Amino acid sequence: MSDHYVHVSDIPPTVYDLLGLDPAAVVKGIPQEPLDRVSFAAALRDPSARSSKHTQFYSMMGTRAIWHDGWFANTVHPPTSATPNHPGWSHFGEDRWELFHITADRSQIHDLAAAHPDKLDELKALWHAEALRYHGYPLNDLSVFELIARWAVDAAGAAPRAVFYPDTPAASTPLGGLIRGRSFTLRAPVSITDPDAEGVLFSQGSRSGGQVLYVIGGRLHYVCNFDGVEQTVASGEPITLGRCVFGVDFIRTGAGDGLFDIVGDVVLTADERTVGSLTGVRMAGFDPMQTVSAGRSVAYSVSGDYVSPNPFRGGGLEQVTIDFAGHGEQDPVADAVAQLGFAHD
Repeated sequence: MSDHYVHVSDIPPTVYDLLGLDPAAVVKGIPQEPLDRVSFAAALRDPSARSSKHTQFYSMMGTRAIWHDGWFANTVHPPTSATPNHPGWSHFGEDRWELFHITADRSQIHDLAAAHPDKLDELKALWHAEALRYHGYPLNDLSVFELIARWAVDAAGAAPRAVFYPDTPAASTPLGGLIRGRSFTLRAPVSITDPDAEGVLFSQGSRSGGQVLYVIGGRLHYVCNFDGVEQTVASGEPITLGRCVFGVDFIRTGAGDGLFDIVGDVVLTADERTVGSLTGVRMAGFDPMQTVSAGRSVAYSVSGDYVSPNPFRGGGLEQVTIDFAGHGEQDPVADAVAQLGFAHD
């Protein structure tokens, strides 16, 4: 059995080490940060090998910790909403630090902070040095909902258009979250070469929530999945050979019953002709890290009609363009509030 302290961040250098490769210094003209972690390949080859790892830094939402040569110091800092006796933010100086000798106490049962104050001060100073090194400041103890609110306000000034190309890596970005929660126009120009063409044109999310535009059974379909419930719009006419621009218009009509959902109307189009529609569609209003892809699903299917990745075949997809403009002037404050699911006067 190997007795080494490792962290998930040590995996990349370990893989490079096992493959005998050097990490790329430049990728597509962009200089890469060095892999500032420690390979544990030696321990995989020989469990008795000595580890060259000495320190591991941790910081998340105000909670901090550090491991160094068998000792572990940490302080748990609850988010603001969980500390009614400490209104407002910060109060980091009031956090109580604990100290454990991990080498002898892996379960962290015995807090040695009182018995070894000098060791605790040493590790706290080391945490500070590592925080400066890894950009751990400023400390942030916002709750999840406060973080969402900050992002939603920023969303009001987001770009008015997004373009996704087929056969490119999936996008998992704040822009992907903006696709939900605002009125938008989606257009997907395709060239159909086979009457049996089918597959995903645009996908966002999973079976627990998201949206997808796809062709199945010779007809265009759009599904908005809200909390596992599929709201489907199907074309009233079959697809035809040749070039066609498939589209989805989502027009937000108001806030939903929940905290983060909205309601709107969906219009399905082919060359700007309405081929299907559905009113009162519920859509989750905010998810900044939802996976987005064009020409296929990625990890998960949004609808039970198909199994991911279900790439589009029997034709060619040029791109998928999503425009947020063109639905009237939107008040930035109202837009941000709507993404949070609240009413706004």
